[in-house]
Amino acid sequence: MRSSVWTCFSKYAVFSGRASRSEYWWFFLLYLCLNQGMTYIDDFIWEIIGEQNPYGEDFSITSLAVICLMIVPLLAAGSRRLHDTGHSGWWQLLWLTLIGGLLLIYWMVKDGGKVDNSFGPSPKLVS
Repeated sequence: MRSSVWTCFSKYAVFSGRASRSEYWWFFLLYLCLNQGMTYIDDFIWEIIGEQNPYGEDFSITSLAVICLMIVPLLAAGSRRLHDTGHSGWWQLLWLTLIGGLLLIYWMVKDGGKVDNSFGPSPKLVS
């Protein structure tokens, strides 16, 4: 797990190459946990202060900070993950649609195989 997350951070803005399923999904899980954790921390801080969040109940400034810090590596890891399944990283634009998001989830979960493709060698064979 740690090496998967470290790989995504070390390839912060690298959109070329391929990423294994575990590399992408461990990083995505870290993002979800950080985002949700920061939302809880933000709510806790506003509760301690004893005031309402001036930006609305559903807005978390700390969660927004996590999103801003992790959007580039998330897109880069997603692009590399799609490359592993033989698709262009531009397909991530399908996240903007409901049906396209389901197709992307299918591709992200799909095994990339042990064969090289036009995006590079298989991450399963690279040590």
